[in-house]
Amino acid sequence: MTNKTQLLNTEIDKALVAKDFDYLVSFFVNNAFSATEVLIFYKRKIDNTFIFPEFWKSNLPHYFLEKILESDIRIAFYQAYFQKSENCSEELNKHLISISSDEFLKYFKLWNAYKHSDFLNSFRKISSSDYRLEKAVDELDIIIQAEISINEEQKKDELSILQFSFGEIAMAFSVYFYALKQNKVYLNNKSLLTSVEVTLIEELNRIFKLFLGKKNIDFFFKNNEEIQNEFKRNEPPHHLLGHASNHFNLEDKYKLLFRLIDRSIYHNGQLNNIQLFLCGYAEFDKVLTKQASLRTNYSYRSFQINNHKSVAEEYYFIDFKLEDVSSFKMERTEISIALKCLFFYGVPRIFDYQKNTIDIEKVLRLLKYFSAFKGPLERGFLPDNKVINLNQSDDDFRRLFGINESLSIFNYQDLINGIIGYFNWSELEVADLLSFLTFDIDLGNNLNNWLNRPFIKKGNNILWLGSFLKDRRWDNILLNRLKNEMPNQKYKYFSKKLNAENLNTIPRIMELHIEQLFYESGFKTLSGVGFKASNGQSGDYDILAFKDNYLFVCEVKAGTRSDAFRLARYAETVRLEGCAAEQLNKAIICIKEEWNNLKVKLNIDERISLGTVTIIPLIITDYFEGDFQTYKGGIRKVSLLEMEIMFKNKKRELLETYIKLKRITDAQNPKLNHESSLVDNWDLWYGKGILDVKDIVKNIDSNSIWKEIETLWIFDDHTFLIDY
Repeated sequence: MTNKTQLLNTEIDKALVAKDFDYLVSFFVNNAFSATEVLIFYKRKIDNTFIFPEFWKSNLPHYFLEKILESDIRIAFYQAYFQKSENCSEELNKHLISISSDEFLKYFKLWNAYKHSDFLNSFRKISSSDYRLEKAVDELDIIIQAEISINEEQKKDELSILQFSFGEIAMAFSVYFYALKQNKVYLNNKSLLTSVEVTLIEELNRIFKLFLGKKNIDFFFKNNEEIQNEFKRNEPPHHLLGHASNHFNLEDKYKLLFRLIDRSIYHNGQLNNIQLFLCGYAEFDKVLTKQASLRTNYSYRSFQINNHKSVAEEYYFIDFKLEDVSSFKMERTEISIALKCLFFYGVPRIFDYQKNTIDIEKVLRLLKYFSAFKGPLERGFLPDNKVINLNQSDDDFRRLFGINESLSIFNYQDLINGIIGYFNWSELEVADLLSFLTFDIDLGNNLNNWLNRPFIKKGNNILWLGSFLKDRRWDNILLNRLKNEMPNQKYKYFSKKLNAENLNTIPRIMELHIEQLFYESGFKTLSGVGFKASNGQSGDYDILAFKDNYLFVCEVKAGTRSDAFRLARYAETVRLEGCAAEQLNKAIICIKEEWNNLKVKLNIDERISLGTVTIIPLIITDYFEGDFQTYKGGIRKVSLLEMEIMFKNKKRELLETYIKLKRITDAQNPKLNHESSLVDNWDLWYGKGILDVKDIVKNIDSNSIWKEIETLWIFDDHTFLIDY
């Protein structure tokens, strides 16, 4: 350790304990601390500085501020600063704006600093002499007014919602969604229907939390017969059996709930539009009286493209012959794709969960059967105009669980007995599976997402909301749940390189998976090894991979797979631009210090000097958010799937089926670009028979794997309104 690093643990610590941050400025000056050394101080003492309002109002943040904003800690700097109103310093705001007003505005909006009165008033005062900043304040005023209006209306609606039982609300949502699917406006607009469905699911989440807070959830309906009779009294005619219409008989209480649902969809849409702006995906276009027009930008286009990758991902795990593409039909109870996807991302077939043993194949089978056959009946026409039922179950399933229904109530024990009888599983297995998939209201636990536990239990009854469960990506739902609920859970994983099976977390399994890809391509590899630099910074080398004088330094990040705007921007900003980039920069510093030791560990020729080696920092995630970007310091970002496709030269397996099927199944979709041509060259190894090191970088930089997604679909800008 250097003398200055030792100072961090002596004189500097005394000043930090006393919160004497101004003293530290003179201390750094007197001891000739460089900008690099000050940045090391922040990285090691971030919890002793950024959390205190006294720090932000002192002179210390101004010291080497430009260097801070050029470094990988700037994300943590802005995030901590904008977190609390009492942090606000007008002098610091002026200084930050003078360095980069664009970056200040970006994080001011992203971290919702405008919601803190001190920050908003300070920004308003500073902007009075700058037209561009004054315009930004006017835009934020519109956002604030819109949010206040939405919040007031939502509170009024919540009081109305709480007058009903949860069962009646679930009934209203189910009838509402069923009615939409019979409406001619939605019949031929699947994307519009899907967006409303997502909103309804989100609103059910919000209502769940509202009721849980009041501790008064009641199903209202005593059994399935009661709930079906109520549904039939309010059910609109199916568009194939009657006339697609907005008008049908509806009881008064459901008329009121329909109006509340209409408003919730409107509010949700407005809030999403606001988030698009705050997250930097949209900009103000025109401001009218009581309305503002916004238009999406290139960042939103990138978001859309990344979002489409998850659809292509599913096709990578499909097994069938390409010549059968014109007659391809996926069975409604097919689980092999979801199962392969979960295996790919590190979830084994069998694992322990809260003292229970869970078989993920049986979890998927149960979910697939119920989501296929315990939802609304789907109908279609034969060539002779005869109406047929498309998702009707077999006789045994109907006998044990009933016919197709938009929502159902089961007796808990009857449900267990039915599952035992139909699937031929043991009583213990079924009890474990239902425990894993059931949200028990009486236990009073929090519920982040009701899709995580779609069997909703109250007393001896189970509610199943089949209307909203038909086309779910259960693999993504389960993967997110396991990572978020049990981040330290360890699963069995066999490493080919180590030739051993060990228990590892999902992030560690990702590291071993990626290391194996490098290893099988002739790289010398190392993963999961700790380091500590002479400046006191420490961390882990997630993966080091060396070949042909190229050293890949990889930082692996597992995260939530979602199409939510804010989650996507959070992933890009905090996890990638902030955390991952910082870890990579620390790792590179340490590589330079301990290169001779690393050569031994990696079995690299001792004659190779670091000066002859090209270091390539790389972020690898199990999600697609953040693709299409190069982060500061030339740091590239790819997904685990992209690594797999590139290292195994399987672009054809990823995209050919997807492209051809989309041309068949989405032929009428206006977003499908019918002018785009099929891929001429699938070879990511460029005829070399093996993946060349330079071609890894070439494929990433030229977007070789995903570029057809950009041309297959039309990604237009969108214009939308915010009412205020």
